[in-house]
Amino acid sequence: MQRGYVDATKQDCVNDEQIKFFEEKGYLVVKNLISESELTVLREETQDIIQQRNIGVDFWYNDDIPQDWYNNYKDINNNSSPSPPSSSPSSTSLATPNKGVPFRVEYVIDKMPSCRRLSAIPFLLRSIEKMQGPNFIPTWDSMVFKMAGEGVPVKWHRDASASSIGGGYKMYTTENKGNPAHFPPPIDVGIYLDAANTKLGNCIYAIPGSQKWDDQLAAVMITHLVSQGFKTGGAMPIEVEPGDMIMHNILVLHGSPACSSPLRRTVYYEFRAAEAEQVYGPHTKEYTPLKQKNDGVVHK
Repeated sequence: MQRGYVDATKQDCVNDEQIKFFEEKGYLVVKNLISESELTVLREETQDIIQQRNIGVDFWYNDDIPQDWYNNYKDINNNSSPSPPSSSPSSTSLATPNKGVPFRVEYVIDKMPSCRRLSAIPFLLRSIEKMQGPNFIPTWDSMVFKMAGEGVPVKWHRDASASSIGGGYKMYTTENKGNPAHFPPPIDVGIYLDAANTKLGNCIYAIPGSQKWDDQLAAVMITHLVSQGFKTGGAMPIEVEPGDMIMHNILVLHGSPACSSPLRRTVYYEFRAAEAEQVYGPHTKEYTPLKQKNDGVVHK
């Protein structure tokens, strides 16, 4: 298998060579993380959630992005507005008047038993422990999706500013344990329930190595990349099949264009080292043991 790709059926967790690739490039693709039977249940439950769209502020629409996310986006990404362009809904559109097309839902662990089980996949947890150390904690969980025929674009962005997490990109070792200068970065994992590739036009793009950039350089590049639609110069398309997972450093620049592909769903979980959270936040000191307790319940 080519460098940067891992087959979850052939090893228990990521190995040192694959972690080195992640440190260098900012992402890693894990093939065959979940089975077809697990996919079937996930697709059924996520489809129900998308069809219902009755969970209030937990649902995001392209014309009605939550204000707190808008503010964070501006702060991180050179004060540029996220405002994805409005789609032109088809006759079967799920677009909501004054809101637009749905593209994201928060707190999927609480909403769907299958997503709660998914967060406990042994390969995932063993890999995160190896990369972030034994005191990792889960933070946010969500599902981002592109509706069939009217997929909302996700502009080029970082998930946080480098200054807010210490700017690290090296993974956990016993030597750097507890050293604020070498805390492992937060890791976001996206588990795909549907195919994503350049032929369908619905995959994400990432700029390898951009997790090492400072905030100023990242902001300049983001401004350039969003200046005329969705530019992909210097970026790598990351293509996956259903059941695959993309792991990325939250500082790597990434995004995805608007598309008219079939429905594409990605379940996201973020993980952070508890030691780093104590120094940089944003979660409080009291948050860590609560999440670790909940994490233990999920994984039993």
